[in-house]
Amino acid sequence: MISALFVFLTISLLAFFGEFTGVPALIAPFGATVVILFEFPKGPFSMARSYVGGHAVAALVGLLCATFIPQVSLALGVAGGVSLFLMKVTRTIHPAAGATPLVIILTHQPWSFLLYPLGLGLLLIVIIFEFYRRHFLRT
Repeated sequence: MISALFVFLTISLLAFFGEFTGVPALIAPFGATVVILFEFPKGPFSMARSYVGGHAVAALVGLLCATFIPQVSLALGVAGGVSLFLMKVTRTIHPAAGATPLVIILTHQPWSFLLYPLGLGLLLIVIIFEFYRRHFLRT
């Protein structure tokens, strides 16, 4: 159950980082992301291109929809559909990223969301997951 331990550690470290620095690094979709990564580390959704790219694409779409579509229910639907379409086109599908634009729109996130918590959180996840893959994953 090392995967469960790493899910615990990753979520806790992201949360602690935000608490101690005042710079957020955790968003709700990262909970699903780390479950996918640590439980299915060799799966297609656990490749860096997939989880980093998927969240980045979805976040950008969410911010654009929040900015240009005033009707929230329409913005949510467009963001979900366009995010999936662009993840498919760019080969960056990551299921947990489907929630990222919803979080952005429903919580009225600013464009700085791309840097933190999203970029910072993904950077920390990449580091922790690569450590896990190199030291705990059996080939």
